Amino acid sequence: MEPDPENLQRVSAILAATLPLAKEGFRMPEHVNVMAVWYTDGATREFAKLLENEKDFLVREKIIRLLPTIHSETMAEVLVGRLSDREDRKDARRALQIMGEIAEKPVLQLLNDPDSSLRIEACNVLQSIGTEEAVTALKQRAETEDNAVVKTLLVDTQAKIEKKSAGK
Repeated sequence: MEPDPENLQRVSAILAATLPLAKEGFRMPEHVNVMAVWYTDGATREFAKLLENEKDFLVREKIIRLLPTIHSETMAEVLVGRLSDREDRKDARRALQIMGEIAEKPVLQLLNDPDSSLRIEACNVLQSIGTEEAVTALKQRAETEDNAVVKTLLVDTQAKIEKKSAGK
């Protein structure tokens, strides 16, 4: 189904406004499937608010696992934001890997995060989705990285991406 351009903003706004109701009514999978067609960046950002306000880990887990169906860079940004929460990290990483190359740009931003664990997460995701753009960013970050463990992982990630690219 293709969204009607004339109604995209209106439908997307309604979907964003009813997102909390979908969670309460256990209709989140259906809601996410509809949003995958009728999404806008504004509506997609509502997921960030929903996840930020949700205290129940299991509810967040279920929502995060649905999000890769909304295949947008904005959704990737939302998922990158969940990597800082240790409870959500594994599911967010998996979701970003499922999204593929569309998630690369937001993940690359983590290479300069002051938290070394987030730089490590960036490498973990980039090993699956990285392209030549990631190789360049990894090389640049490796030149300035102070943490020996992260530096090794940056170089290893770069090598894995280059090997994967050579095999294509």
